[in-house]
Amino acid sequence: MNRSTVFATASGRMVDLLAPRPEDIDLCDVAEQLAKEPRFNGAPPGEAYSVGQHVCLGADALLERTGNWLAAAYFLLHDGHEFALKDDTTPKKRALDAIASEHFGVLSGRIMAAFAELTDRWDAAIHAAAGLAWPPPDDVARIVKHFDAVMLATEWRDLMQIPPPYDFGVKPLRRRIAGAWDWRLAKAEFIDRVLVLLPDRRTAASRAAGPSLPPASACPGLDPGGEPEGGPGEGSAP
Repeated sequence: MNRSTVFATASGRMVDLLAPRPEDIDLCDVAEQLAKEPRFNGAPPGEAYSVGQHVCLGADALLERTGNWLAAAYFLLHDGHEFALKDDTTPKKRALDAIASEHFGVLSGRIMAAFAELTDRWDAAIHAAAGLAWPPPDDVARIVKHFDAVMLATEWRDLMQIPPPYDFGVKPLRRRIAGAWDWRLAKAEFIDRVLVLLPDRRTAASRAAGPSLPPASACPGLDPGGEPEGGPGEGSAP
């Protein structure tokens, strides 16, 4: 383990950012840290809308409209790497690419490829811990990408209160997002969907699961019913 690239997770695990392994991944950590990670760089006025809520609502919408359980599972985890790498906005990525091109010329492509490789390493480890192949099948990847755009259009309409910067190319969901969830609720909702959507949970719920797929009651701050401490919250609606 390279001490210079180690970081701590919510559960106190020490993980090497450079070389993540499936056994390093605790989905309770993913749930909590995505629940605290702001979407849109924290810009929605008066709302603390999280990446955790984004993936939960998107997985619900995808499943409701397609009936594709596998694609919904992949949607739930498609931003999973952000629990470790944070939510780098698209404008930030484009700005880094422009600076790299300005200063390093032909080497800029290698710099951006390094960012992509680090993300891919985390995606591979997280999906392996969750019992999913990485990369996903092409048809599943297309569905996830489409519903990610649908969620972007929906979230911008309901949360940002300003015109979009460009045409997102898709229609938003008819149903509106009522507001941001408290992080404890977002964590609980994520774990609930882990239990429902991931193949190991759906096909073998009666047998003991591995340490990376704990029941909701094993995650600090959640009661056995999977609700945040302090009482039940409002459920999601695609």
